[in-house]
Amino acid sequence: KYNTPEDEWSFLPPAPVRLFGLGELNGKLVTVGGKTKKDEVTGKVHMLIPENKFHSEFLPPMSTARQSPAVFSQPSCLTVVGGNQHCTEMEIFIPQTAQWHTVSLAPSSLSSCMTTTVIHDKFYLSEYESNAIHRLHVSVSETTKGSFQPMTEWKSLPDLPPHKTFALGCLNGCLLAVGGKESTQTVLAYSPNTNTWENIGQLPEPCCYGTTVVLSTGRLLFVGGAETSEIFSKAKKAFQLYIE
Repeated sequence: KYNTPEDEWSFLPPAPVRLFGLGELNGKLVTVGGKTKKDEVTGKVHMLIPENKFHSEFLPPMSTARQSPAVFSQPSCLTVVGGNQHCTEMEIFIPQTAQWHTVSLAPSSLSSCMTTTVIHDKFYLSEYESNAIHRLHVSVSETTKGSFQPMTEWKSLPDLPPHKTFALGCLNGCLLAVGGKESTQTVLAYSPNTNTWENIGQLPEPCCYGTTVVLSTGRLLFVGGAETSEIFSKAKKAFQLYIE
């Protein structure tokens, strides 16, 4: 866990599984799916209890066991995508019914090892070994019979230039693709006005398989999976071009 004011990292209690997806539901940090110590893929969901320093089973298990899935958290639902090779279905947990709902994927398939980010309740995701980016919007509607059903809407964005293993990120409402295997220092921004990607800068050092998170200071923390981690603070000036 990173503490921005103190500029310090601290350890959380170890999770009961590895290769899990990480999400939040009702203010609780949860691990979704993963591999057990016996190397078995699971569909269980565990909640972190900081005061007791352990994880406990929190929700009914998913119908499909998944490892390294993408997890999207909303007040109305918890959405899990991928986690298996050529996965053609995603699962959505609705708190009002305490049930998982299985929904077909609009993209032909999405596996594990994805990079994701959230902008205005829309989820952007891409597999690390692909340059295709998908946008997903999930909502929950109440039927006339009083039941709740998830509604999904998919859209494909323009493919990036030959560019893989990048990290998706968001700063000031703008979608970023940071680093990657082919252009490991490049930072690209998506312009909705022109429906194109534009180069807005470079990382100080090459990196791929990274991840990003927005800090309370308004900076984007890019944590590299292969080379380094840097705070990309030059984006604010460049983003003003896309906000207007």
